[in-house]
Amino acid sequence: MVDVSELAIVSRAKDYPFTVPGYSYIFSDGKIIEFAELKSPLGKSTIKVFQNRVRLVDYLDFLGLELADLVPVLVYGSNASNAQLEMKFSGLEGIVIPVELTYTTLMSFIQLISRPTVQHPQPFNFLQKQWQPSK
Repeated sequence: MVDVSELAIVSRAKDYPFTVPGYSYIFSDGKIIEFAELKSPLGKSTIKVFQNRVRLVDYLDFLGLELADLVPVLVYGSNASNAQLEMKFSGLEGIVIPVELTYTTLMSFIQLISRPTVQHPQPFNFLQKQWQPSK
């Protein structure tokens, strides 16, 4: 549950923008676990656990999950930070999110911004963003 008290909101705003690791990782139970080697397909990847290389599929098996249980999440900017992922996915058990660090440039897109609606309130009353192709 997100703490939306005034003090929590101010504290969170002061911490923005949140730090994003300079490497690819998985977000698992609120922690960042660095990829030792990120491969395609993802099942061939290894992660660093206590200075050891562990196959991602073995880690998922330990958690009772399979690769098919992972759901892709597109994040950019500070949304790829541990703090943001923890806020957005807190309360959900067994969440494992692979985050691949990729640098890219969007061309011919504009960013649309809108205020949250009463039906979909946001904790800090921030502006919602959406990318759309420009015409």
